[in-house]
This record gives sequence, structure tokens and C-alpha cells, in this order.
Amino acid sequence: MPTLDTAMPPAHRRQPAHVYRLRRALAATGAVLVAFAGLNLAGAGGGGDGDGSSPTTTAATTTTTIPALPACAEADVQVPDDPEVAWATLLVDTARALPADYGSGDLRNISDAGFPFTDGLAVRQLVVADLDALRQAAADNGDIGMQFRRDRDLCG
Repeated sequence: MPTLDTAMPPAHRRQPAHVYRLRRALAATGAVLVAFAGLNLAGAGGGGDGDGSSPTTTAATTTTTIPALPACAEADVQVPDDPEVAWATLLVDTARALPADYGSGDLRNISDAGFPFTDGLAVRQLVVADLDALRQAAADNGDIGMQFRRDRDLCG
């Protein structure tokens, strides 16, 4: 014969507190999203004037203040640092010069790369092979002797 305990459904057990906090947080997030969507549909949440365009401002004139460039100065000041050691941070310009006896020991005339009539034009030895390959590729492409390209050559 069934007893009252077996005929009755089990009693509802209370969930831990963190489950209820999570459920409330999800419900609050959903409510905020629904409210935000409703305000955007009504046009009250966008910050605009309701016509769908964003406000713009234009200035009649634009002024930029750029300081004037310093005047060029010719000077004969030799840099105090050793170019072999401080090459990455050495500043050389019209006022500061490298020592008179400084020079790379592997300079080669660019005629070694196949360029004629180049007296006095030198590059480092490590560049000569690449420079020769560049000259040869230009010759193969028919670009040797071309000093510039005209606009009509560039525009199709």
C-alpha cells in the first residue's frame, strides 16, 4: 500500500546563493539591453537630432603654426666620436663632419658594376654585386638610359 511519502512529489530544494545572484545579473542585463534597444528605436538614445544625420562642424580657415627651419650653417666642426664605434648615433650634417682621414676601406667605383663614365662615384664592395644585378635587370627590361618617366608613360 502506498504511503503518503511516496505519493507526494519531493520537496523543492533551495539553490545555492550564487545561482540566484547569477540569475538576477542575467535578468538585469537583459532588461538594460531591452531598454537600450527601445530607446534607440524611439530615437532617444542616439544623441542626434532625430533625422539620422550626425552633426558636423567646419572651420572657415585652418591655420597651422610651424616653427621656421633653422638657417643652414657651414662649419668645420669634427665629430668627437669614433665613426667605427658610434656609427648608429653619429650626427653628420653641414656643421658637423667626419674626420678627414675617415673612409671605408672597401670602396669600389660603380664602373665595377657595369656603369660607364662614373669616375669618382664609389660604393661599398658589398653593394657592387646587387648594383650590377639591378643594372642588368633594367637593361633586360629596356630601361637603361631612361632618366625619368613621363606622365603618359605611367598612366594607361
